[in-house]
This record gives sequence, structure tokens and C-alpha cells, in this order.
Amino acid sequence: MSSGTQNINDRWDDIADLIDRWKRKNPEGFKLNMAYVAEIKEELKDPKFAKMDTDGLRMGLSIHPELLSFIEHFHPEFMKSNTDVKEFGRRFTNFQIPERI
Repeated sequence: MSSGTQNINDRWDDIADLIDRWKRKNPEGFKLNMAYVAEIKEELKDPKFAKMDTDGLRMGLSIHPELLSFIEHFHPEFMKSNTDVKEFGRRFTNFQIPERI
């Protein structure tokens, strides 16, 4: 494994650890986030692509603002690219709104 790949994996392992830490610190916030994800999924017009309405408005992820801020404190570039958004959705499917990202 190249060092670049190792660094990417280390970064995502660290993000997983930060999510776990935040969940333990703020279980109510985590429950609210997961309830919101479930509620949005129930209201989708097209669950495969997470279309919210006939105009094609889509929703990809739902991350509690405190959690996002907590992760960004340690990884300032977190979620600044489409690659991050897709990888986050792939790794942490409980935050994902559509069936696929």
C-alpha cells in the first residue's frame, strides 16, 4: 500500500473515531440526526436518487451541524470536495439519504 493510500485510510479512520466520540458525547444530537434522516427518507418522491420534489431537488447527506463542526476542527478540508461527500456517504451510510450517492 502506498503512503498516499495509507494517509487517506488513516484520515477516514480518524473521522470514524471522531463520529464515535461525538456520538458518545452527544447521544441526543445523534438520535435527532438519525430521526431526521429517517423522516426525510420517508418523504422522498424517488428514494433511489433522493429526489425531494418534481423539480429534481435532491438531498445527499444529513450531518448534524455540531458533528460537522467537530470533524472540521480536526480536518478543515473535510467535505470541501465532491469526492469527500461521496466517500463519506459510502463509508457512513446511516447519514446517507438516497439509496446511492
